[in-house]
Amino acid sequence: MFDVKQSASAFRDTIKSQPLARLYDYWVSKSRGGRLPSRAQIDPLDVPELLPIIFLVDVAWSKGEPDFRFRLVGSKITEIVGSDPTGRNFSSFYDDANLAPMTELYSRVARHGEPFVNNSSAPFSDKDFVKLARLLLPLSEDGEQVDMILGALFFENV
Repeated sequence: MFDVKQSASAFRDTIKSQPLARLYDYWVSKSRGGRLPSRAQIDPLDVPELLPIIFLVDVAWSKGEPDFRFRLVGSKITEIVGSDPTGRNFSSFYDDANLAPMTELYSRVARHGEPFVNNSSAPFSDKDFVKLARLLLPLSEDGEQVDMILGALFFENV
């Protein structure tokens, strides 16, 4: 399992977006003895400037496999995406081309309890490809098994 305190600076160096770095620092500050923070420790109102780009995803485990549902999605994300996925499972939100890659990405975070950051581009709604930076941060009620993912999308050219 990822040791939050021990690995914090090395991972942070990979985050190029200042808003995502701010969220990561907040997540690290909520760690308990190097263990994953819980949802109860996270208050999005602690980082009000990030609210439009933050999202929360529930992780439900069944027979060792995770399933994902959007719990909360920030206003900037819904504006860019063109719809609000709040309350929807991945399978009802993502199209066939994106469902497997997105499920695999979130599954990796859920299984290993490690944060993830990347830069990519994606088509959204009626827009051309949008460049974005994505940060996924695991949350766990017991400090080990991931039951939620805190994330943020920073849009670079919109």
